[in-house]
Amino acid sequence: MSTPILMPQRDALLAAQRRNPMLRIQIAAFVALALLLLPFYRYELGPDGISYLSIANQYARGYWQEAVNAYWWPLYSWLLAFLLLPHIPGLVAVRIVAIGSGIMALYALHGLSNRFRLSPLLQQVVLWLAALMLLSFVIESETPDLLFTALLLLYTAVIFHPAYPVRASGILCGVLGVLSFYTKSYGFPFFLCHFCVFNAIAYWRQCDRSRRREVLRQFGGGLASFLVLSALWIFVLHARYGIWTLGTSGEFNHRLVGPESAGYPQLRGLMPPASVHAITIWQNPSPAMLPPWSIVQNARHEMKLVALHLHGIAYFWFRESIFAPVLLTAYIALCLRIRKSRWEWTHPVVTICIFSAGYVLVTVEDRYFWYVELLLLLVAFRAFEILFEKTTATRIMYTVFAAILFLSFAIGPLGALRGHFRRNLALYGFAQTLKKGGQLSGPFASSENWAQSAYIGYLLQEPYDGVVVPEHDADEVARGLNPGFKGPEQPVPALTAVRAQLSSEHIADVLVWPDCPIDAGSLGQPVAGFDGLRVLKTGK
Repeated sequence: MSTPILMPQRDALLAAQRRNPMLRIQIAAFVALALLLLPFYRYELGPDGISYLSIANQYARGYWQEAVNAYWWPLYSWLLAFLLLPHIPGLVAVRIVAIGSGIMALYALHGLSNRFRLSPLLQQVVLWLAALMLLSFVIESETPDLLFTALLLLYTAVIFHPAYPVRASGILCGVLGVLSFYTKSYGFPFFLCHFCVFNAIAYWRQCDRSRRREVLRQFGGGLASFLVLSALWIFVLHARYGIWTLGTSGEFNHRLVGPESAGYPQLRGLMPPASVHAITIWQNPSPAMLPPWSIVQNARHEMKLVALHLHGIAYFWFRESIFAPVLLTAYIALCLRIRKSRWEWTHPVVTICIFSAGYVLVTVEDRYFWYVELLLLLVAFRAFEILFEKTTATRIMYTVFAAILFLSFAIGPLGALRGHFRRNLALYGFAQTLKKGGQLSGPFASSENWAQSAYIGYLLQEPYDGVVVPEHDADEVARGLNPGFKGPEQPVPALTAVRAQLSSEHIADVLVWPDCPIDAGSLGQPVAGFDGLRVLKTGK
């Protein structure tokens, strides 16, 4: 059983954290480097980022009825809207929010490194490594995942505190939980499950009856604050749609991997934007775009999905370091053998398992697991420290192995910085040329490259209706989501059918990419070009 930290000890610990000058140095170095690199990484923007920025623009311009939707959650777009109001460019705004999220994450990791009882030297090593990892997340971040990660780390630092529960820690957990829910819908089930489990653990480990009552009091306060504040957004969605819902992203992603799913529907043909001031259909995708299915009636398909997603989750767990699996196993084994640390492993390992379990049934991406990767960083160095406490290794051996572990975690972030360097810069420049010359106006369509065409549409603030022919890799994408997909290759539509569709949708401009499967050159007159890409005027 754990022994509660006395109030003076706890206050001394908090004061020491506030006085720590190294944390301020690390945060300052992180911000300075992020700002220095910003000009080289500000041009990248994917479909999700386009949707969040477009929604933020609707909030900033007062189109709130369009901005509120059940697929994309509001907090990230609210922060972006605040930056868009003084006319900060959207591509810069997403990086500013990412840098702010990185600062919060670094602060939370400092607190968590104290919870893991790392030595001062290893604590600094971990925090510098975390700063490097967060820097790579910043340059990749155009979605709320880094903000979500930072909020969860702040919540984790509170719930992992040895003195939990104290004062209003339960309410603080509830507020951080609802902020995570307002950032991503997954925050709702994760917080409810995690908060209940960890308060049960805290209750069970207390011997004193008054301490148990305090656990119950903080649990009730945290749960009440979470549910009341969550209800505010749920009421907004009810007013918007007339139904009670936590959102449609879970249902959409469930249908996306179903046995009858052909993948993302926008890759199959023209689909007009979701609303008057939207850029693409992806700004408010509806589950009705995909066929429903039942897990009970398709158990074999569900087992294939579980196997596929477990493989992906394991990969994302350990992609930052080849030593992570061994050190995680060693951490659990060593904690179980050391009497004073017997229960230490439960906090990070149970958290990682609870967080990952929710993604077993839906599609997974690497950015979903940044939170897990940072927790595993702490676990790896804690296991490393315990291992060397149990050996008679020399200081030289200790230093060499610590350097190897450091490099194993540093390779991934450095590779990401290299891979994203000036990505989309040339396409950004071409879009600016089109904008100045007025050579592309909406609504417009494209043949191939839905994502890059949507990027051009966002930069020009013109509605993009999608592809006139199915993308050549649409079936491959579908097979990556649905392991049982055996859809027939879609025939390439005739030019006469394409012309008729463009005419019916009143589309005058078409982007023709180099890998277009049809002779799209006869659709209209070329007015601009770039690296094999042509802009055609159809004359409709």
